[in-house]
Amino acid sequence: MMAGFLVSSCDGLSRFKHVSFTCMDNRLGIKTIELYVRSIDKRVVVSDKEGMWEINPVSLSGDMLEAGDQDLKILVNLKTSKVQAMTNDLFYTLRCGKQEFEM
Repeated sequence: MMAGFLVSSCDGLSRFKHVSFTCMDNRLGIKTIELYVRSIDKRVVVSDKEGMWEINPVSLSGDMLEAGDQDLKILVNLKTSKVQAMTNDLFYTLRCGKQEFEM
C-alpha cells in the first residue's frame, strides 16, 4: 500500500518534458516542431530544410500549444497531434507524428 502511495504521489512532478512532432512533407517545408518544457521556461524549436530556429511560445494551456514569430504562427493540439500553421495569411494543416519524453 505504501508503494502505491509513493508512485501516485509523483504524478505531475516532472522536471523536464520534451514533445517532438515529426511532420510529413508539406508546403511549408516544416520537418519538426519541438516543445521543451522545464519548470522555469518553455521553448519551441522548428526545423525545415534550411535549418532550425526558435519561435516564441505564446501559450501552453491544457492540450493546446500556440507559438509564433513574425513569419510563422502555429497551433498544436498536443493530444491529437493536429498542427495548424499560418504564414503570409495562408493557413496550412500539417500531418505530424508525436514522440514524448518526460523526466
